[in-house]
Amino acid sequence: MKRERELAKEKMEVFLESGFSTLLIGERGIGKSQIYGKDAVKVNCAAFADDNTLEAELLGVGKGVFTGVKPRDGALKKADNGKLFLDEVHHLSKAVQARLMVVFGTDSENKMKYCRLGTFEPIIEVQCKLIFATNKTIDELKEILLPDFYDRIVQNVIEIPPLRETKDDREQDWASVWKHMKFVDKPNAPKDEALKVWLKDLPLYGNYRDLEKIAIYYNGFEKLKNMILEKTAFEYAKNQFKKWKSPEPKIEENNIIIKLNLVKNSDEIHKDLNFELQKWAIEHYGSKKEAAKKLGVEERTLTNWNKRSKL
Repeated sequence: MKRERELAKEKMEVFLESGFSTLLIGERGIGKSQIYGKDAVKVNCAAFADDNTLEAELLGVGKGVFTGVKPRDGALKKADNGKLFLDEVHHLSKAVQARLMVVFGTDSENKMKYCRLGTFEPIIEVQCKLIFATNKTIDELKEILLPDFYDRIVQNVIEIPPLRETKDDREQDWASVWKHMKFVDKPNAPKDEALKVWLKDLPLYGNYRDLEKIAIYYNGFEKLKNMILEKTAFEYAKNQFKKWKSPEPKIEENNIIIKLNLVKNSDEIHKDLNFELQKWAIEHYGSKKEAAKKLGVEERTLTNWNKRSKL
């Protein structure tokens, strides 16, 4: 069976070939750049103080729009015949969404036409593949985005699971992160058994960023071992991570929405309720073990709820 992220990469290749836009959904630190590739022109929609500066980044600037700023091309022009990646797309204001809907409309040759910010001439034509990303859920996006803009960006969707939901991949993820860090004279990731067991049990709310922290602590031990109390790299990394790990996402524990089919009989409704409850709890608490603990039931109870069966 393919790893979830390998499957996501393969889907991306297929979707890019289709010519339609693609939306990546996943938590922070989940490695979206590994999915869309580093050859795309990237714009972080959350990195701009106002709509004008964001539009200038995307469309470019015409002569005399900003004092002291020379005319220049924007990200769309730079992405011509390539890929444009808009990260944190949920930060776009509704005004910008409405204007981009006009820009993102294509002609019979699949080209987009627009002008630099503050100008009406010349008309610029580009052809590029649009990729969007967010850490919001689909339901949240429907509330945040204009309906037309939402429809435009969800032509293809790839959901990237958090690392806590793919624990079978943990050893490979650790090796991949270690290789990415490019530590001098240490090309291979440590594989001692205590480390493997500890890593696999971590929820890693920061996803790859948490693994990167652990790698940094592990690698730094040799230079620090004469100044610290810990005797092994594993002990040092474990203690440091406990202090500086990413926080658990805040959960609105009293804000769970479950849709029930009231046409069903009471037994079927009860099973549906338990199924949705266990799904929600595991998703928000990171593991079946922790979910069962929070709900005050045994793990096998959650298993039965998942199967919609009784104890």
